[in-house]
Amino acid sequence: MRVPHINSPIILFSAFLTLGIICSYMLRDQDGYLSQWTLFCVLVFLLIVLEGTRRRFKRSLHPAPVFGIIACLLFFGIGYTIHVLQKPTYQPDHYTTLVSHATPAILQLKVTERLKSNRFYHRYLMEVIAIDHAGTRGKLLLHVQINDTTPVLNVDDRIVTYQLPTPIPSPMNPHQFNYASYMEDRGVLAEVRVSSSEILAHSQGQLTIIGFANQLRDHCIYAIKRSTLSKEAVAIVQALVLGERRDIDRSLYEAYAAAGAVHILAVSGLHIGILYIFLNWSFVPLTYLKHGNTYRSVAVLLLLWCYALFSGFSPSVVRAVTMFSFFSMATCLNRPTNSINTLVLSYFTLLLFAPSWLFHVGFQLSYLAVFAILVLQPMLYRWYRPRGYIDRLLWGTITVTVAAQIGVAPLSMYYFNQFPGLFYLTNSIVVPILGILLVVGITIVVLSLWKLHFKVLEDGFSLSIELLNQFIRWVAKQDSFLF
Repeated sequence: MRVPHINSPIILFSAFLTLGIICSYMLRDQDGYLSQWTLFCVLVFLLIVLEGTRRRFKRSLHPAPVFGIIACLLFFGIGYTIHVLQKPTYQPDHYTTLVSHATPAILQLKVTERLKSNRFYHRYLMEVIAIDHAGTRGKLLLHVQINDTTPVLNVDDRIVTYQLPTPIPSPMNPHQFNYASYMEDRGVLAEVRVSSSEILAHSQGQLTIIGFANQLRDHCIYAIKRSTLSKEAVAIVQALVLGERRDIDRSLYEAYAAAGAVHILAVSGLHIGILYIFLNWSFVPLTYLKHGNTYRSVAVLLLLWCYALFSGFSPSVVRAVTMFSFFSMATCLNRPTNSINTLVLSYFTLLLFAPSWLFHVGFQLSYLAVFAILVLQPMLYRWYRPRGYIDRLLWGTITVTVAAQIGVAPLSMYYFNQFPGLFYLTNSIVVPILGILLVVGITIVVLSLWKLHFKVLEDGFSLSIELLNQFIRWVAKQDSFLF
């Protein structure tokens, strides 16, 4: 059997695509960008030269170095172009080019995402549909002041208000978290603050797949809140299964962060990876059929995207499901492939469609963790040769945990300015039981939708969450191990 090898070209092209996006990002505040037509002509010119070089050396056994150089320049240009075209400068109908900086305007807005509320405001990401009846586009942050008459907006709802969009404030103190920069990376350049009386009109918009996904998630949350689960268990299952963290107590969230286990409170590559492994194992009987691998891969793929639908199609879930969809499709093709090739191909594809995701912390952590597992875990596993099944399972879990934590440690220290010294202890206990909690949590959610409540199952899950939270709080109190 041929041993799968690493596909160097796709890795090289992904690297230059990334460099192009980073270059565009670093120059985002500079004037003098090339015009759209200039960028397009440069890419076409490089493509023509690349094709000419291919034809010139197509009979050669070894590709000419100039071919590789031109191809890398082409992907660098593609990365630069797809990111720079997201700037409002290249979007004549972007709301920032139409709104006056001194005069309020009639804004027609559509809800695209609900954010976590604070004590004073409900917060939403809004798509700007029109300004003073002129069609436009772009995102802004909406703050709706909380009072007894404040309406709760849902995804796809539309409102009309008479307001002036203002820039999101920059931090006042040095080294403070720059929320304005964070929102700019998400394409949000301004904010609007309104009271309920300043919402001139409110209506339900045309239902989209994202809106349907959010309605389904809200229905799931309403269903599990009717169960016998404890309050903390409800909050954890919402985060663990549905990616909804709004009901988690702040002190508990900070304890998970201090213990190095905050990643389990956000549906990410770890959760999807566990679900992917569980589904692959569950559908092993299909492999005994003719074309069984194909049937299993299709079933896994469909269920992963159904799970993404249940979790509201949040960007982190879509990224993770897309990543593991590539692994499932590689299995479906039934051909030798290297896991790193599949990982890089999914990375390359996602950046082509959403280049700004490169600057999302979740995107960076997910890919770095999976890459570290693929590269480091086999080397760590060879240090010890377990014999029994339980021994292999425990050693495999430990090496996966250590590899992932080593991979994300630099980014964790950079973004969060701390390193939990007891991460090994925390994750050695949390990660093995996370799969069980995830599967049981999904089961409880599905049963709750059918109004089926098994008290023994729900009480057992609540007890497990209570014990887990107690352990996390104990680890978080060991301040001397938090660097």
